[in-house]
Amino acid sequence: MTTVTENDLREIKNLIIQLSERTDNQYKQLNQKINDLTLDVAVMKETLVGVNKRFDDVNISVNKRFDDINISVNKRFDDVNISVNKRFDDVNKRLDDWKPQITKAIDKTDNVAEKMSILSEKVGELKNWRQVAIIVITGLITTLFWLLRDGRF
Repeated sequence: MTTVTENDLREIKNLIIQLSERTDNQYKQLNQKINDLTLDVAVMKETLVGVNKRFDDVNISVNKRFDDINISVNKRFDDVNISVNKRFDDVNKRLDDWKPQITKAIDKTDNVAEKMSILSEKVGELKNWRQVAIIVITGLITTLFWLLRDGRF
């Protein structure tokens, strides 16, 4: 067995003190780092709160602009709708004004169609008389020609 001397005890005591100091230093460093991280987290939290506020402001601004655009577009659509309805009303009024004239023109075309059939019959009859007249005249001329040629006339 070995005996422990006072010198060994001092060395152990010094080692324990050094380890204790080292542990204290590391503990202090860890506490400092934790405090620094806590401060960094607080700063980030404030930054995020600021960013959230900016997003909320942007969201409100965008919503307001969309509402303004929506109102403007709806107003334009209403104006165009009113204009188109007015033009349709004008066109309908003009067509109503033209209806009697169109009806008269249709009646006239019906009368013309009836008269055309009557006229075509008469022209056909005249054509037949013309043909008969042409044949008779041609016959007379031919007879005169033959008579003159033979010298009988």
